[in-house]
Amino acid sequence: MSMTKEYTYTPLADASAQIRILKIEFDVKALADHENCRPLAATLKTYNLPRAKLSRTRRFVQFAQLPAFQALSYVWGPPQRTRPIFIDNQVLYITENLYLALCDFQRQSVAYAYVWADAICINQADLAERSAQVLLMGEIYHTAFSVQIWIGPSTADGKRCFRFVSALAGYSYDDEAPDEDSEERLGKAVAIPAAAILNVGHKFAKSLFDMVDIVDPKARDDRASIILESGDGYHKVISRLSKWRPGEKRVQKVQGESFAEMAALIDLNFIRQCSWFERMWVVQELGVADLADVIYGGSSLPWDSFLQVLFYLHYTCKLRLLSIPMLTGLEIIRHGWVDSRRFPLYTLIRNCSYRQASDPRDKIYALYGLMGDKMNDLLKPDYSRPVAEIFASTTQYFIQQCKSLDPICNWRTQDRRSLPSWVPDYSLDQTKSGVSFVAAYGKTGLFSASGCAEEGSYDLTTAPLRDWGSLPVTILRLDSVSVISQRCPENAGFCAAERMWSKAALDAANLFSLNIEELESHAGVVSDILRGYQRYWELAQPVKSLTPPLEPTDNWTLADVVARHEGFNLNKSIHIDSEFLKMYISSLFCGIIASSTRINDDDIAVIASLEVPEAPITSGTDPFWVICEAADEGVKAKVLAVTSKGSMCVVPEEAQQGDVVCVMHGCSVPVILRKTPSAAEYIFVGACYMYGFMDGEAIAMQRSGKLVEEKISLV
Repeated sequence: MSMTKEYTYTPLADASAQIRILKIEFDVKALADHENCRPLAATLKTYNLPRAKLSRTRRFVQFAQLPAFQALSYVWGPPQRTRPIFIDNQVLYITENLYLALCDFQRQSVAYAYVWADAICINQADLAERSAQVLLMGEIYHTAFSVQIWIGPSTADGKRCFRFVSALAGYSYDDEAPDEDSEERLGKAVAIPAAAILNVGHKFAKSLFDMVDIVDPKARDDRASIILESGDGYHKVISRLSKWRPGEKRVQKVQGESFAEMAALIDLNFIRQCSWFERMWVVQELGVADLADVIYGGSSLPWDSFLQVLFYLHYTCKLRLLSIPMLTGLEIIRHGWVDSRRFPLYTLIRNCSYRQASDPRDKIYALYGLMGDKMNDLLKPDYSRPVAEIFASTTQYFIQQCKSLDPICNWRTQDRRSLPSWVPDYSLDQTKSGVSFVAAYGKTGLFSASGCAEEGSYDLTTAPLRDWGSLPVTILRLDSVSVISQRCPENAGFCAAERMWSKAALDAANLFSLNIEELESHAGVVSDILRGYQRYWELAQPVKSLTPPLEPTDNWTLADVVARHEGFNLNKSIHIDSEFLKMYISSLFCGIIASSTRINDDDIAVIASLEVPEAPITSGTDPFWVICEAADEGVKAKVLAVTSKGSMCVVPEEAQQGDVVCVMHGCSVPVILRKTPSAAEYIFVGACYMYGFMDGEAIAMQRSGKLVEEKISLV
C-alpha cells in the first residue's frame, strides 16, 4: 500500500454547475463493528447539480441522474491529514475526524453510501474551483437526501448524554417496543431508512420527497422575501420548541438519571465544548437542510428531536442551558429558509460573527447560500484575493445597497486586523460591540444626524472603487475630544462603568456651566438610581433566561408600561429637571431604551423614579428588565468623552484625546475621526452618540453658515 499513487483530481468541466460525490464501498465487517475492517475505500464521480435557477424539466432530469446522497457536516478537529482513504485505487490523506465520520457512515450503511464531504469532494488545492463551489454549497446541502451532523468522537459521558436525549425523544439504542408517541417516528423510520436498503429505492424515495421542490424550489432566491427583523422568527422558534413534552413512558426510561446533572453534561459536552456548534459553515449546512440527523457513537437522532429535548430541559424543567440562545439563532435562520424568507447578508454576518472559520473569507462566503441579497460583482468569491480586499469590497456592496455610510458603523474596533479603518473586521465577534446606534440593515434609523435631505445619503458612484484602501467622504467638523473616561473591565456591570464615566465628567467640570458641588450631586443621584437596577439585573438574569420571551410590541414607552400596571410604584420625590442630568442619563443609554425606541424625557423620569422590586418579575412586561438591558448595552465597549466645548459623547474605547467629532454626509450618527500626517486623510475610529447632535442639528448649522463642509478620505 505504501506504493499506492497519491490521488489526483480530474478537473470539473464546469465547477459552477457540477459536483463530485463520494461512493463509499460496503464492508460487512464494518457493519458488524468488526475490528479487522478493510481500509476505507471509495470512488469519486462527477454529477450535474440540479440548480434552482434551471428549468423544471432540466432539474427533473438531473435529479433522476443524481444518486440520493447524504451531505456531511462535521467537527473539524486537528487539521493534520494523517488518515488514508483509497479513492479509485489511489490514496488521499484526510483528517482524523473526517476519517472517523466516514467510518460511521460506512458502519450505518447496508449498501454503498453516497456522501458529499467538502474536504474530499472539492479539490482544496484548486483556488478557482473552491471559489466556484462556494456558490453551490447551499444548494448541495439542500439537494442532499439528508444532512448528517457528526459531532465528534464518542466518550463515556457523551454516550450517556446521547442515550438520555434519545430516550426522551422516543429513540433508543435498544430494540425496545415503540412507545405511545411513536406513530410519527415510525412513519419517518419507514419512509427514510428503509429506502436506503437499495439505492434504486432510495432514489425513488428521494424523487418523491423532492417533487414539490422541483416544481417550486426553496433555493429560488428570486422568490424569497427579505427578513429585516429577526424578532418574529425568534418568538416563533422558542414557542414551537418549548411547548414540546415527552410522554410518560419516555420519562420513565430515564428516571434513574438526575435531570439537573444530565442537563449540565449535555450543555457542556454536546454544545459548548463541541466545535461543530462554533463553525461558520454549519449555519448554512443546517439552515438549508430538509432533513438533518445528529450522529454520535454510531447512533443517530433527528435534529428536531434533539432540539426539542434541550428546550424541554431548559424552559419546562427550568434547568439552565447556556447554549439555548445559540441554538435558537440557528433555528431562526432555518425557520426563515423553510418559509422562503431570507436574511440580508449584512444581518447574517452580524448575527453569526461569534462563529469560527479557518479562513477569514469564509466569515462572508459561508453565508452566501442563505442570504436574500442577489449575487453582485463586489461579492464574487475569490480565494486568491487578500482578506482586506474581500472585506473592503463587501463593505462597498453594503454602502451601495443602503446609499448610506451606516454599514461601516458600530462594528467591533478592538483587535482589528490590518484593514483600511473604514472597513469593518468581519472576522471579529460582534456580540461584544454593545448597542448599535444605526438601524438594522434596510430599516429606517432612530437617528438622522446628517438630516433627511441629500446630505443624508451617500452615493458610491464608482463600483467598485479602484482604490479600495480609501473612501472619500464629506464631513462637518463639530468639536474635538478633550476629556475621556477610563475603560471599564469587560462584564464589570453598568454601575462600574458609570463610576468611571462620572469621574470623567467631574474632571471636565470646567467645560460645563456647573460647579464641582453641583456635578458631584448630579453624579450621586445617577449612581444611586443605577445601583438598584444593577442589583435587579444580577438577580433577574438566571430567571429570565428560563422564561420564554413575550411577543414584542411596537410604539411603546416606559411611561405607557408603568401606567398600565398598578403594581409599579413611582417615587414622586425624585425630579430630573437638570439639563445636565438629562444629557448624562441619555448618554448612559446611548439615547436608546429598546431596539426600536428612543429614550425621551418621560422615560428618563420613569427610570429615575421607579421603585425597583426585591425579586424579579416573572410574568408580563418587565420595565426593569428593559431598563437594565438598555443600560448594559449602552456602556458595553464604550467610554464617555467630553468635548472642548462641553458636549457629552459616548465613543468607542479606542477613542483618544484630540480625536475629531464630526457628522459625515450619508451617516445617520456622528463619528470619531483621527487625523493622519497626510493632508485630508483621516482614520475612522467609530460611531458615537453625541447629545444634541443626533437629529440634523449639524446640517442646520451648515446651512446657517456656522459649519463648513470638508472633503476628506478615510484610510
